[in-house]
Amino acid sequence: MKAFLTFFFSISLVGFAQLSQAASAVDFDFKVSRWQADYSGDIGSNGQTASLSELGFDDEDQNVIALELRHSLPILPNILIQNTDLDADASGTLVRTLEFNGVSFVSNTDVETELDLSHTDITLFYSPIDTWLTLDVGLTVRYFGEDTVVSSNILQSDVELDQFIPMAYLGVGVELPLTGFYIDASINGVSYEGSRFTDASLLIGYQASISKGVDIIAELGYRDLSVDIDDLDGFDGDIQIDGAYFTLGVSF
Repeated sequence: MKAFLTFFFSISLVGFAQLSQAASAVDFDFKVSRWQADYSGDIGSNGQTASLSELGFDDEDQNVIALELRHSLPILPNILIQNTDLDADASGTLVRTLEFNGVSFVSNTDVETELDLSHTDITLFYSPIDTWLTLDVGLTVRYFGEDTVVSSNILQSDVELDQFIPMAYLGVGVELPLTGFYIDASINGVSYEGSRFTDASLLIGYQASISKGVDIIAELGYRDLSVDIDDLDGFDGDIQIDGAYFTLGVSF
């Protein structure tokens, strides 16, 4: 899966760059972020859960790659493709019984946990306001396709969270005139069948020209991802991952 995503992003990067060069009314951004993600909440099944702190999770640096294409072509939406790596490992001792996808781990058991909520987003959006103030409205499809594994010396249980999650998308941006600085905020969210997903971010950024038609981008922001899962592929969880991130990028 990760090899496919690497290939997909490489092809998208080349294609978007060529399109940007071919059309003067097209803006293409490529960004790489480092997110200091702090984990909290709990996971389990059938009401028998363990907190992430009990399982040994704390904070972990994660990578985010994003490609964004904005244009002035009629009817066609803008597009944002983003991959977030959220693979974290931890070890801890249970203070109560944990059930995970039909397997029970009793209290005082030492367990290893791999929690992988890595995902890829494809967002199609329109910008009804696009001046010094921007308003973006659209739809995100988020794909989770990795395993979460809990294991002890004698037991192991895993869940593959193989799901496409559609979410509403809203973004707002403000440019600070004549400074190169800007402020952006965005949120994805959906709630259905007892599960809820929200993903919000707020950032301040700076963009400056380094050559004709090429700008460099630097951003500092805060992202809050909340996942409340109710029996999705045998997985229950109330998970919050939040923290500051730093981004470097280039705009054509």
